[in-house]
Order: sequence, then structure tokens, then C-alpha cells
Amino acid sequence: MIETHKPHLEILDSILKCCRELNGSNIVVFEILINAYKKKGFLNEAASVFLGAKNHGFVVDVVCCNSLLKDLLKGNRLELFWKVYNGMLEAKVDPDVYTYTNLINAHCKVGNVKDGKGLLFDMEEKGCSPSLVTYNVVIAGFCRAGAVDEAFELKKSMVDKGLAPDNYTYATLIDGLCKQKKSKEAKLLLEEMCSIGLKPDHIAYTALINGFLKQGLCKVGDMEKVKALFSEMIEMGIKPDTQTYTCLMDGYYKEQNMVKAFELLIEMKNKNLAPTVYTYGVVINGLCRCGDLKRANRVFQEMVSQGFKPNAVIYTTLIKGHVQEGAFDDARKILEVMKEQGVAPDVFCYNTVIIGLCKAGKMEESRKYLVEMVQNGLKPNVYTYGALIHGYCKAGEMQGADSCFTEMLGCGVAPNDVVLQP
Repeated sequence: MIETHKPHLEILDSILKCCRELNGSNIVVFEILINAYKKKGFLNEAASVFLGAKNHGFVVDVVCCNSLLKDLLKGNRLELFWKVYNGMLEAKVDPDVYTYTNLINAHCKVGNVKDGKGLLFDMEEKGCSPSLVTYNVVIAGFCRAGAVDEAFELKKSMVDKGLAPDNYTYATLIDGLCKQKKSKEAKLLLEEMCSIGLKPDHIAYTALINGFLKQGLCKVGDMEKVKALFSEMIEMGIKPDTQTYTCLMDGYYKEQNMVKAFELLIEMKNKNLAPTVYTYGVVINGLCRCGDLKRANRVFQEMVSQGFKPNAVIYTTLIKGHVQEGAFDDARKILEVMKEQGVAPDVFCYNTVIIGLCKAGKMEESRKYLVEMVQNGLKPNVYTYGALIHGYCKAGEMQGADSCFTEMLGCGVAPNDVVLQP
């Protein structure tokens, strides 16, 4: 019936009729139908079957409900998620640990980590003990929200209740610490993880490598700690993934070491690890920073030929690279291609073009892009106006500078110290 695309309400009516004739003894049929729809990705239909059956007095078990809730959560169908959960309560299906874990995950997904944590206490009061997975969900929520201290409190609470942290717990906390630029503490946590017999995976090491790079070690030419981590990872038999290689390439590019970055890209491909959009973005950005526009353009074309759709960040990176080298014709062409491909330039993209044109004294053209920017519904910021004002001043066109300053104030944009500099 699913394969023939028979309307789900028609199928539901047929099953309801059969169940009435059998005095409701075939409730499993609803569960089979819900699971079949879920397997095909028809989440609306699966939820409709659940709610329709419930409205006619047929209630599936908690296992089926939990499975549906989990898939709705994965599909980011939160409105439908809450409808199904409320339907569960109306049908007096008692939530279990899996239900609560789904609920907590739903709250954390939208940033309501305090509500998620509150459910931990609620479930315990109702005699339902949180599992390791339940705690991991809340810990991940707090780490995403930047509340790493609270995440560690939950880890302690979990241990006090006899639940041992696993790889996911540690990897999440390591990533959380690194995002707070606490890489030293993250490294200590990695050592703690090893000391209790857990083997770190590529996720934990990649988070740590990225954390050290984000703290700017590569910017001062010190990649030694990062290289040591990578070597340690290999020695432990942990295979780096695409993200690991991408982080390392980013570090070497920032260090202006194009040769090593390119070697890593080749090594990654030789290991059958496919580059992602993010990988291509890092390579293009690195090459542009090093002034190698020809290779950056080749990598961009390779990316497109592989079926990837460049995003606004990648287009802006290429535009910025060409603008900085004075290749304005190429920058304009890239901007036009970007628009033709349905990728809308944002404020940062327009600012990149306007600032470059102003520095080159091309005031008439920079003004045209300001007009285009506003026509596209974007609001120029202090950097937009600052570039124009300084450009006009440099060109000796004080009337243009004064006009821009007045326009800036009229738009409610407050000048900063750079704009006010003589």
C-alpha cells in the first residue's frame, strides 16, 4: 500500500474498519504502518496514523511512540514532535527513559537547556532513572550553549549516580572546552579519559587539534603541539577523518605553509577521504591568503565539477582574494556568477567589494554597489560607510564624504573611532 502511494487516510480508514471488526485486537497493524511510513521518510503520514488511531481509541505502545519521536527529532519536525508527545499523554501512554531522553533532546535542540536539565529531575521524581545517553544529551546541550561549567557539574552528578562517562561524554566536553579556548584543560581531560581505560576517537582528537589552532598557535608559527597531537593520534591507531585533515590544512595555510597544506590534501584524497564544502572553503581561503589566485580558482572549479554548490562564504573569500590583488574585473565576474547561481551576497560580501574599490579610488563604482546592496534589502553598516567616507576623503571629494556621513546618521548607524579619524 505504501509503494502504490495510496492516500494514507484511505489506508488508515481501512485499518480502523478492520480493527473495529476484530475488537481492536490487531493494534500491531498501526505500528507496522507507522514504521513503514517512517522507513520511507514520510513523517507527516506516520504522525497522522498515530494521531488518527489515537483519536479512534487505538493506542500504540511506548516503543513505537519513542521511535516516532526520535525520527521526528532527527528530521527537525519539532511542531509535529510535540503533537505526537501530547497525543501520547492524552492516550495515557506512560513515558519511559527513552521518551524523556527525546524530550530533553528536543529542548536542547532549540537552546532550552535549562528546561532540558529540569526534565532530568522530573523524570527521577517519577521513578524513571536517567541513562548515560540522557545525561550525554544534556551535557551536549550545555556545551553547545557555552555553559561548560554546568556540563561538568552534570558529569559529576552522573558519576555520583554510578554512571560512567563514555567516549561521547569526553569528546563533547573536550569540544566544549576548546570552543571556550581552554585547550590545555581539554588536553588534561583527554589524558583523564585515557587513564580510565577509554580510547579517544578521531572526534576527540579533531576537537583538540581545532581548539589549539583556534587559540592562534599557528599564527605565531608554532604548529608543534598540533603536529604532536596528530602523531599521537596516528600512533594510537586512530584514523583521522576529513574534518581532521581540514583543520590541519587550515593551520598550515594560516602559517603560510602552502606546500604542507597541499601535501595533506593529497594524502587525504589518497586515503579515499572525500573533501567537503568546508574543506574546499579552507583550501580556497588559504590559497587566497597566500596570493595564489590561479590555484584558488582551479580548486573552486574542481569543487563545482564534483557537484558541490559553493556557499556565500566561499564566493566572498574568492572575491576578497581578487579584490586584494587588484583584480577587480575577476572579482566582478565572480560576484555575477554568485548571483546567477542563486547565492545572495550578504553585507560582508558587499563590504568586501566596496572596501576594495574605495581603497583603489573607484568611488563611483563603490557607490553603485552601495545602492545595489540597499535595493537587495541589506542594511549598510559602519564599515560600509567608513570605507566610503575615507575613500571620498582620500580622493579629495569632501562633498561625497559629507553626504555619506549624513546618510549614515540618517540610517541610524553610529560612527566609530575609525570613521571619526581625521
